[in-house]
Amino acid sequence: MALTHGTLPTITDGLVISLDAGNVKSIGNYSASSSSTITYVGGTSQDDSSSDLTLTGLQSGDLVLFYSASDSVNRNTPSSGWTAIPGLGTQPDNDNNPDSAAFYKFSTGTSVTAGNLDDDGVHVMIAFRGVDSSNPFNVNSVETFGFFGMPNPTTITTTDGCMIVAVGLLDDDDVASSVTAPSGYTLAVVDDTSSSDCTVMTAYKTQTSAGSENPGAFGGSGSDTYKAQTNALQKITISGTETWTNLVGSINGTITNSSEVVFNSDGWFDWTDGPGSDTTGGYVSLPNTAVTLGATYTIEVWNYYDASSPPQAPWTGGNLWTNSAEDDWSTGAGNNNGLLFGYNSVVYRNTSGTEIEVDYSSNPTTQVWHQHVLVVDSGSGTVYVDKTSVASLSNMRTLGQSNGTLGIGIADKIGGSDYRGEYLGFISVVKVYVGKALTLSEITQNYNALKDRYGI
Repeated sequence: MALTHGTLPTITDGLVISLDAGNVKSIGNYSASSSSTITYVGGTSQDDSSSDLTLTGLQSGDLVLFYSASDSVNRNTPSSGWTAIPGLGTQPDNDNNPDSAAFYKFSTGTSVTAGNLDDDGVHVMIAFRGVDSSNPFNVNSVETFGFFGMPNPTTITTTDGCMIVAVGLLDDDDVASSVTAPSGYTLAVVDDTSSSDCTVMTAYKTQTSAGSENPGAFGGSGSDTYKAQTNALQKITISGTETWTNLVGSINGTITNSSEVVFNSDGWFDWTDGPGSDTTGGYVSLPNTAVTLGATYTIEVWNYYDASSPPQAPWTGGNLWTNSAEDDWSTGAGNNNGLLFGYNSVVYRNTSGTEIEVDYSSNPTTQVWHQHVLVVDSGSGTVYVDKTSVASLSNMRTLGQSNGTLGIGIADKIGGSDYRGEYLGFISVVKVYVGKALTLSEITQNYNALKDRYGI
């Protein structure tokens, strides 16, 4: 259930906290995993056409590799934003053996386009997920040349386990239908022309540890001059303290009891313990002294409820957000200004100090990703689930810095020891806006920006 990214920007006005488990910059200091896994996303190609080539089905951060070849027509640099693959010399390489080009680009949305293409030869794009955007290649790529045979990528020596990508650019021969991957590799995209011009072939293999890797030759019936390239893609390394890093400031989330709040590299945290009271509650805390919610604010959470034990109330499970740690809600003791933003209701103290619980008009379904939004504007509030209003709140108190610990995925601490109302399911994104009450139009924009990520 890997997540994909949307194409629209989210609202940033008033945004003070942005935690995104699908963004490596947000989870890059989390120590639950030592590294990511690089996966092949897909590819596309075209031959004898100057039309823009577009690869779809991507998410932001995917690495796209572009290869082009022709018997005797110069290759162009694709537009726009493409960078020459390091180690392969000047690109394009128009030496007629065949003429070729090798470039890369990171996706910023759900698709990547290569323009400025010549109408002769073959153009190929393939994409990989989990590649380090700051250092996409473990070592420089290597290229070899040959005569009268199938492309034979040469040895590359890596410093870490990598995704190895083997590429063959065959002059003159159109043999795509006969191409097979080097031994141990998986064939990706292969294409040729219809004019005995050239064939481009790609394949990949996960290398589990550092060292030398020699892909060997592609199989097939080609027998002309060729170029063969070996690329080593660098995986993302995740190390450091158990911190969920804020993307818009210094107010970071701290993971408590990481055995119960488990990071999933597909883009979320998994709360595994669920409802009940115990001494090892797992949650994410934010320093209460760093944020004054005030009288006007917005909290947005993208989450997925586990169907194995559906939460029924904020204090028995399913809490998304709390501003009330150390407050015993059942007796009204402790901090009377707290807030519980939960599965099927919101609990708060009104301006008179009375505990108020407002249930949603309909409970969110389980095993489906949801956008939950709580908008509070000068004492009046509205809860939206998937941009639909489900509850209205009134006479809400202003929340200052001292109004309890800000917590994600926990309803309450009882007496500073037992934890109550732990969440059960996944949480992927948490956003907090201060002094900003998102409108329905803005909530919808945020929803549309991320819905593709969750298969909505």
